[in-house]
Amino acid sequence: MTAAPGRVSTAGLTGVRGLAALAVIYTHAAFWTGRYAEDTTGYIYSRLEVAVPVFFALSAFLLFRPWAAMLRGDRDTPVGRAPALGRYLYRRARRILPAYWLTVVVVYLVYLVREAGPFGRGWEGFVRNMTLTQLYGYGHQHDSLTQNWSLAIEVAFYLALPVIGALTVFGVCRSRRRPGMAAAAIAALIPLSMGWIWLTHQDFFYDAVPVDITAQLWLPSFLGWFAAGMLLALAEPLLARAGRIWPPLCLALAAGAFALACTPLAGEPTIMPRDTSAAIAKSLLYLVITVGVLAPLVMPTRGWYRRIMESRPVMWLGSVSYELFLIHLLVMALVMDLVGYRPFTGSTLGLFELTVLASLPIAWLMHLLTAPRAVRTQASSPRSRDSISAR
Repeated sequence: MTAAPGRVSTAGLTGVRGLAALAVIYTHAAFWTGRYAEDTTGYIYSRLEVAVPVFFALSAFLLFRPWAAMLRGDRDTPVGRAPALGRYLYRRARRILPAYWLTVVVVYLVYLVREAGPFGRGWEGFVRNMTLTQLYGYGHQHDSLTQNWSLAIEVAFYLALPVIGALTVFGVCRSRRRPGMAAAAIAALIPLSMGWIWLTHQDFFYDAVPVDITAQLWLPSFLGWFAAGMLLALAEPLLARAGRIWPPLCLALAAGAFALACTPLAGEPTIMPRDTSAAIAKSLLYLVITVGVLAPLVMPTRGWYRRIMESRPVMWLGSVSYELFLIHLLVMALVMDLVGYRPFTGSTLGLFELTVLASLPIAWLMHLLTAPRAVRTQASSPRSRDSISAR
């Protein structure tokens, strides 16, 4: 399938999603084998969590595309005709929930015979995790489901996106072709996100509002990363005309930002540092990395980077990355039992390799059983579609 006018093939975004899933598995393997020390190696291992903002921005890019087309006044996309809300919500639920619910049920069944940690136990924990509300209040995330804090954030974004799109199209732009004004409105989400990070690091916030520390991990803290994806969607025709020099510059910028993130500037090895300035610096550095990694895949130059991301094995990995993401922590815990690793001991690389090898066939089977038919077709022939779906 050829790309629409003003676009290039975005098939490589499937591949980058697969490598992002591997990065998530490796950083979790490093954590569980005790490699999160505050030294250079520990920072590098922990900062592989930058795969999370890559996932967030990817979802935002793909899902905001119809709104971006309206704002640009693309052919066959009249301004003022919003995407069908019911169809959008159904497709998101159909893609996300079956595999997720299956994973939650399996995890809770396994932990009927395996000792669980103190959080997410019992029926309350089960209901919280089934409804993706485990993030709203301390102590609801189950041992082998903790990675799904990011999925809870994605689902919150899915619900917020129609509101953001409608406010941008009908409020800010008043149903007119004003992509520049729309970009300014979307970009405003970045300082808004930084403001929320600052606010939730202040003691007076918790004195005034009846919430706990989990507020630092709610959607507003990560809106900047989603905004990056939406801005890429708005700029897609411009990126499609970018010269050959831009992809290597973007990758160099991402590499430089990652190097800075692997220093105390971005705080201790945790998703949300305790220090306010470190938390904000980390969020901004991750935003730069995310844009630097994704933008070249929306550009026309087919250099080494796009060739890797569009290779068949990497794209296949990307097609099952969601299921791989869901199941890998449970598999990792069972692998640690099997090889006799106690928490925070053992080989990081060995645990990573065994977890991937054991998880891939399970993820593939889950994909066949739970993914929508169109997505399964894409997995069996990933080059057959130019436009990929979120997750």
